[in-house]
Amino acid sequence: MLLFFAIAISACCNSQNITVQCQQADSLLQVQNFSAAYKTIKQVALSNINDTLYPDALWYYVAAATMLEKEQRLNENWDSELKYAMEVLAAI
Repeated sequence: MLLFFAIAISACCNSQNITVQCQQADSLLQVQNFSAAYKTIKQVALSNINDTLYPDALWYYVAAATMLEKEQRLNENWDSELKYAMEVLAAI
């Protein structure tokens, strides 16, 4: 019984952490701070596949990486552009 409560509390705290990170990434994307949004959401989006907030985290990750890819493309940094584009394709 105690183990059940420990697991439930752990899952709840993890979901709250993901929610906070998604909100931070959204705020950063709205002010066009794509690099910070990318750093904030990357680990969450790639490591919590079974979480109910995974689609949201993935959405923010793809949005941030896509905007970074666009910036690199416009600056003609082809290696960096390709890195971000491949990350997005792998995540989708």
